[in-house]
Amino acid sequence: MKLQTRALLFAALVAVAAAKQTSTAVDTKKSNPSSIKSANEMIQGSLPNYASLLFGSVERPESETAPIRTGLRKSSRRAQEGDDGEGGDGQEGDDGEGGDGQEGDDGEGGDGQEGDDGEGGDGQGGDGDGGDGEGGDGDGGDNNFGLCFSGLSVVKLEDGSTIRMRDLKIGDRVQVTENGKFDTVYAFGHYQPDSVAEYLRIQATTKAAPITISAPHMLFLDSRKAVPASSIKVDDILLGGNIVTKIDKVSMMGAYAPFTHSGSIVVNGVVASNYVSLTGRSTFLGMDMQLIAHNVVAARRALCQLNLCEEKYNDEGVATWIPYHTAARIAEQEFGIALFTIVVGGVIAFARRRQKIML
Repeated sequence: MKLQTRALLFAALVAVAAAKQTSTAVDTKKSNPSSIKSANEMIQGSLPNYASLLFGSVERPESETAPIRTGLRKSSRRAQEGDDGEGGDGQEGDDGEGGDGQEGDDGEGGDGQEGDDGEGGDGQGGDGDGGDGEGGDGDGGDNNFGLCFSGLSVVKLEDGSTIRMRDLKIGDRVQVTENGKFDTVYAFGHYQPDSVAEYLRIQATTKAAPITISAPHMLFLDSRKAVPASSIKVDDILLGGNIVTKIDKVSMMGAYAPFTHSGSIVVNGVVASNYVSLTGRSTFLGMDMQLIAHNVVAARRALCQLNLCEEKYNDEGVATWIPYHTAARIAEQEFGIALFTIVVGGVIAFARRRQKIML
């Protein structure tokens, strides 16, 4: 009976020791299997000490000690199982917390990365700066460099037939005045069959279809004054008595500007100039733009009459012998040129007057 009492007391001590060691392991900042294992080893190592304290070193018969050893083993096993269970719970708790923390970090990191990708994509699409912002289609696709007539415009030949502007050739004789005079096409100032350009479509009281002409190209009013097509208005009277009834804008294929010796050509029943206005008006420095342009190309006309001219065109379809961009830059400086001319003229006049006084 005393042995049984001692055995129960020993089991209680083992349980207390196990609980104490388990509490110590759980309180550690980060529990791991090694700490739990060391706690179990401490418990197992202390069992012989508790046993010697309770039972001493007195030898007992096997019949008395066998039940005690069995009970001790069961108590130790229960204590170890309890330790393992609690340790397992601690470990699972730590793993669970670690997992949550890690998942939270991954989630936030993922969101951040997705945000970066999104922003990068939007920035690149400022492509929209690029693709759309650059307006590449407007500059590269459609050619708005208009100095001419569309390919569908109609002209009348000297034999009485009519042809499209796209079929007109150097050497053809076309109508150039309202009263039926014909002249020879000696060159093309602009020749670009594959371009698509924006034109003004001007309907007048003629039997022909509306004339399609670029805005800076000049037409003749009934006063025989050449003005840019952009300045034409409804109810204006064109040379030959035709009245303008409608004006709108269209995009059409082909760009052609035939030059005749007379400086004019009849297109769709309307008398038009061969030339464009570089100022947007009918004059430059107070002089008639038609007269200036016609005199500028006089040397070219003379060469072509001698069959010494050769037609070549740049990427814009403009004849290489026409210094169009240079002339356009000069025209932009009209005010400066006028001011310089006035100043120089004033200085010369003052110097001559002073010279007369001194004499």
